[in-house]
Amino acid sequence: MIRRAILAALLLVAGAGVAVAAQPSPIILPKPTIPLNFSHASHAGKLQIKCLACHGGALKSIDSADVLLPRMEICVTCHNVKAPNPEKAFPKAACDTCHPGWKKQDPEDRPPVVVMPAPRLRFTHRAHGLLGIICTDCHEGIDKQTAPSKDGWGDHMPTMATCVRCHNGADAPSACTTCHLAEDDGRLITRFPEGRLAPIGRFHDDDHRDPAWSLRHGAPARDAAYCASCHTTASCLECHAGAEKPREIHPGNFLVLHARDALTQSADCLGCHEGGVGCQKCHEATGVTEAAAEGATGLTRASKQIHPPGWADLVPGPNHHGRVAETSMESCVSCHTEDECIRCHADQTLRINPHPPGFKGGTLQSRNDTSCKKCHPGGIPP
Repeated sequence: MIRRAILAALLLVAGAGVAVAAQPSPIILPKPTIPLNFSHASHAGKLQIKCLACHGGALKSIDSADVLLPRMEICVTCHNVKAPNPEKAFPKAACDTCHPGWKKQDPEDRPPVVVMPAPRLRFTHRAHGLLGIICTDCHEGIDKQTAPSKDGWGDHMPTMATCVRCHNGADAPSACTTCHLAEDDGRLITRFPEGRLAPIGRFHDDDHRDPAWSLRHGAPARDAAYCASCHTTASCLECHAGAEKPREIHPGNFLVLHARDALTQSADCLGCHEGGVGCQKCHEATGVTEAAAEGATGLTRASKQIHPPGWADLVPGPNHHGRVAETSMESCVSCHTEDECIRCHADQTLRINPHPPGFKGGTLQSRNDTSCKKCHPGGIPP
């Protein structure tokens, strides 16, 4: 009795601060078909009919697949379908009172059937009832429901947030397989016709929907036992030791900007791209290599391929590389080094002035002339 009281108190206290989602997961609780009119608000709320009066099988149920809706034999104890005028009886007992839009035309006619797919859970109503947990502790708001939800489930069905009030590892077991179905090897079954079951980050920092999850999963993965609920070491090695890596590990537009990381974080790149084999294959195919032949204009094949027209014209235009160098130098240094700039801009080469009109370099030179000397090793001309 003491344990029952403690659990009941925990449910009430925890329920005060936990927001329960309106709908349970359609993967865990597949959508049922309940072609009925029924008001819990009238029966359980207004008339104060006890839950077990209609759902008497709940205290004996040890399987989540048990259909605990009352059979018609229970309903007709109050709704007298054999009354002379069932439409005017109290309570009403005409067929369409409970079966909307249906009337019996033939003695063999049967109303539309209720279809209750088995939940993808392990659950025993009996065990919870023996602990003193009452129906509304889990089915909150059921006494206010006026009709079955159009989607099959109302907001009275418990979600995982409801369950973890007690299943916290202290008051009740918190292992995933306490409730979730598992394979023979102990891992959770995650693939179902309605979709794939995956964490959404509500209870751990493991939202698998996060676009950056493939990049940041390393920190949550330190809890190896938790990850092993669904994954095996082999699934980790598919990426971490495989020859082909999933592209989603990189952010969008990474193909354009990857050279910058390749220059500064090559060790990280080689962690997946062993020996740079993948790099070489792609660069050779696109001509972005040091061995690319130079054309008549002095631009390499690679430069012609990856830069727009007008990139290196003597007269600056909208696509001129100087404009990009002023606003987005980081995109330039993805592929180029400073030595390549000096080929054209230094005093000893073509002496193409990179400075804007009216540029005064005296102040810059007086502070730090190192950068100036790269193009003007003999000093800045007057």
